[in-house]
Amino acid sequence: MLPTTQNSLQYLDLEQKGAMHVTDNEYSKTYDLGTTNYVTAAHDDKINVFTAWFDAINSLSQTEHFQLSIPFNKVGKKEYMKENHFPLERSGGNEIRQELNDLIASKYDDGKNNYRIGRYVTIGTKQSERRRAMAKLESSQGAFTTEMDKIGVYMHELDGLERLKLMSSILRPGKLKPKSFPPFRDRTQDWIAPQQMDFESVYLHLDDTIGQLLYVEDFPYELSDSFLKDICEMGVEGVFTLHASPYTFAESTKKVKNQKTNVGMALLPQQKRASSEGYSQEFVSPDLKEAWEDLDEQSQYMRKTGSKQFESSMLLYIHASNREALIDSLDKVNEVQEKHSVRFEPLRYLQEQGLVSTLPLGKNFLEGIKNFTRGLITPNLAINIPWTSVELQHKHGKYFGINLLSKNIISIDRRGLTLQNSNGWIIGVSGSGKSVTCKYNILTDYYQNSDDEFIILDPESEYVGIGQKLGAQVVKVAPKSKTHINVLELPQYVEEMDEEDDPVAIKSDLLSAMFSNLLRNGLSEIQETIVDEVTTQTFEQYSAPTLTDWYGVLGDRVQAAQVSSKVDSEVEIEASNLWAKLALYVTGSYDIFAHETNVNLDNRMVIYDVKQLIKGKMKKFGYMAIIDQIQNRVIDARRRGVKIWVYADEVQTVVAPASPPILREMFADMWARLRKYGATVTGISQNINLILATPEGESMFFNSEYYVILRQKGMALKTIAERFELTKQLQQYLKKEEKGAGLVVAGDTIVPFNNPIPKQTLLFDLVNTDAQKKEAS
Repeated sequence: MLPTTQNSLQYLDLEQKGAMHVTDNEYSKTYDLGTTNYVTAAHDDKINVFTAWFDAINSLSQTEHFQLSIPFNKVGKKEYMKENHFPLERSGGNEIRQELNDLIASKYDDGKNNYRIGRYVTIGTKQSERRRAMAKLESSQGAFTTEMDKIGVYMHELDGLERLKLMSSILRPGKLKPKSFPPFRDRTQDWIAPQQMDFESVYLHLDDTIGQLLYVEDFPYELSDSFLKDICEMGVEGVFTLHASPYTFAESTKKVKNQKTNVGMALLPQQKRASSEGYSQEFVSPDLKEAWEDLDEQSQYMRKTGSKQFESSMLLYIHASNREALIDSLDKVNEVQEKHSVRFEPLRYLQEQGLVSTLPLGKNFLEGIKNFTRGLITPNLAINIPWTSVELQHKHGKYFGINLLSKNIISIDRRGLTLQNSNGWIIGVSGSGKSVTCKYNILTDYYQNSDDEFIILDPESEYVGIGQKLGAQVVKVAPKSKTHINVLELPQYVEEMDEEDDPVAIKSDLLSAMFSNLLRNGLSEIQETIVDEVTTQTFEQYSAPTLTDWYGVLGDRVQAAQVSSKVDSEVEIEASNLWAKLALYVTGSYDIFAHETNVNLDNRMVIYDVKQLIKGKMKKFGYMAIIDQIQNRVIDARRRGVKIWVYADEVQTVVAPASPPILREMFADMWARLRKYGATVTGISQNINLILATPEGESMFFNSEYYVILRQKGMALKTIAERFELTKQLQQYLKKEEKGAGLVVAGDTIVPFNNPIPKQTLLFDLVNTDAQKKEAS
């Protein structure tokens, strides 16, 4: 066979579905490991993660091979900006978009590493034929997945194209990756192999990169779980690889026993000499004594836990653009090895074998070569936990801030597949930067998603200023206001409602709930029936009725009863009383919801300014009407293919124990319903304890996947620490005075963050609108 770069890759075939034929009797599959919260987890949770990882590795049989691959690659600025930038548009707002792009670029430069870390497991097996190999790999995946499910880690099986892209990123870093799987007659190796591969004694050259393959020659028996974390955060580019081929438990026990015998035989003459020459056996070779103690401890641990022994190698591939940069990178490797008492050595004259062993093929090409593998038991392998670096970087995510643990960028996609739902919360005590953080979220979504629409429920007139600058429709909901909202308005596309929903019946229920909470003594059962009858009759008479029309139908009924002398009947007395009590809200000064809508509720951004409403007797009535309008808008948006973001500030005023049960129920129902219709809802609050004090608030809060938690204190801090099981380290980030900084939670991932916005910018002025006014006042 000719010595080409393709042939150096040393696998036979890769199938489009992802299975690889490595050698005549060896096959493999590769899996992308999901993430779990390990670094910031409580001690007991860390033990659970280690145990599941231990059991997963220990589940493999002697016909299988385990390979862990941790690539760490710097995200180029060009690539990063392409993923996160705000496209400039003709519709205006480009000054803000450009400032956002400048902010993102500066944050990239501020980031310590800006690295993307992968986590992959490749399982190989030796079988006489493909059918048996696939069955064995399927069984192995099942056992491994069972353990990973216990800690919430999702294992995604890579298809052929994904495996090619992964190998390409190792062999051709920074180059374009394959966009499709090769045609039937093409060799997959041709699509990923470098054009040039040169191997020196301790270096290798792949096209325009230079690298070095190292192996771990020695490390302490009790290696720290931070070893892999420090490797990934060195600020270099490369891949850490762990290979392990298990023996059976019986073979493992025998091997350790033989090793103890060999060490004992080497130790015995030295002990005899020490005894005959009259000096203490304590001075006998410390290396041999340590080896004996380690083997004795291994033997006991294996009997106790059922651990196996594995023939193992730990490899580290480091590459750079030139020799000087590579030397700098290797200096950083030296710092890690000194910190952890680990000894890395280059693979002399084995750089090619080391490179191929680094590829996720599921085979160690150094196996069988003396001195490059060693026997390790399961805990020695499992301590290399792949989740020791915590990152929050969603594919297609939006820039959010800087991860204060890794100093890498944070990018979040609330509506992607990573999170189970898009609903979320922004919480923090007064003065923590809550409204500024919220406005930043709104602005970035507004300028990044030009087709999306926004609804803001504003009980403190906090967002009116930003709304005016963005051309929003500000709806001032207040008694004696000239603004009118038709409470009987139906969605334009009624057919988009659920099949079991009767729009007229829903309006009838809404009016009954409104009137029950509006009138001092509520509604009697007879009056509830009257409301239902009048609502049905109103929609029969009018195509687009208002509450004034509804009131007219009720008035006609009352007058007809008077004319027909039925005025003394109990039903008509109830109708007459209802008609008289509602006059204030239809023909009087509280008629805001009684007439045709005279504001543009189809504007891209609608802000309901309810500051005056929330302090008056119209609070319940008004909130119910607005909730109904929001639901109408979201239903229509689904028909138009438009996504809506809903932001509700000071949510505790709606779902706290002091709020009427019907209002809490309606708000919680809206929270769940809007998600079903494709909207994204964000609650904002300064009092988490009030939110969690009712079943509705608790359900809303914990049926969300996204949380921005700013400064907390007192009982609120205690509650959050307990609910999210925060370590003392993470709690410290919620005690700092820095505005707009704290913790961000996305799914199971929790990281501390900050996101300072430069002053003297339009962006700073926008997010501080109204906040400045409050400070001045």
